[in-house]
Amino acid sequence: MFMRSSFDKILFEAAVERGAIWIKATALAPIVKDDAVIGLKIRTPEGATENVYSEVLIDASG
Repeated sequence: MFMRSSFDKILFEAAVERGAIWIKATALAPIVKDDAVIGLKIRTPEGATENVYSEVLIDASG
């Protein structure tokens, strides 16, 4: 049997090694343009609100 938490860690580390950027923040709302999500409005751990734009966005929150 393989633990899901171990698999998640392997996937996360592989993604970061290949160039994915991990941002520790709370997603507040999608940023939408022409019916496509182009980014997120986030809140940082310090409480700041920022807009983050991306060509590819993956919600891996479970």
